[in-house]
Amino acid sequence: VPPVIYYHFRILNEDFIFGFRALGNDQDVCNLAKYIGANKVIQVYTEHDTTNLVTYFMSPNKSNDVVIEQLNEED
Repeated sequence: VPPVIYYHFRILNEDFIFGFRALGNDQDVCNLAKYIGANKVIQVYTEHDTTNLVTYFMSPNKSNDVVIEQLNEED
């Protein structure tokens, strides 16, 4: 069984308690896109096996079909 990895991003200038948002499905990625125009850097975090981020489980379109790929610096 592969390990479960949870992805989150942090809204710039928000704290570590209320500033995290889930990256678990297409709607979450669209939410992330709202912040890209105003920010040049978006911080993305991962958690392995378990998460304490409540919004991850509140996402209305929770799906197991999300594929997130890591890009190299050359890309």
